[in-house]
Amino acid sequence: MDRALLVTRADKGSIQLLQPSGELTIACQRGFSDEFVEHFGTVTIGDCSACARAMRARATVVIEDVRVDEGYADHRVIASRAGFRAVTATKPHPAEVLSLEDCARDTEVLLEWASY
Repeated sequence: MDRALLVTRADKGSIQLLQPSGELTIACQRGFSDEFVEHFGTVTIGDCSACARAMRARATVVIEDVRVDEGYADHRVIASRAGFRAVTATKPHPAEVLSLEDCARDTEVLLEWASY
């Protein structure tokens, strides 16, 4: 998450995982309130959020101003309270996606290495 924020030069962000049920769930986030996490914690692919749009389009989605984007109307109050007006969501290429098992294995290797 820290690296994603650094690369995008953002002060807030979240990473969501696609679940077998077809829902997106927040895996980690930085800078958002509990209210934001509760609202966007689980999103369906059919939702009008930026992340759901990116999954459907299989491409990066940029919403320059959520206050005027018709499709984002259901989320405007939360966006205002969270202090953002623009959103970028990117669906990673399958080659860039690690499974949770890969992440766990990599973490285990790093922990083993750090213990020496």
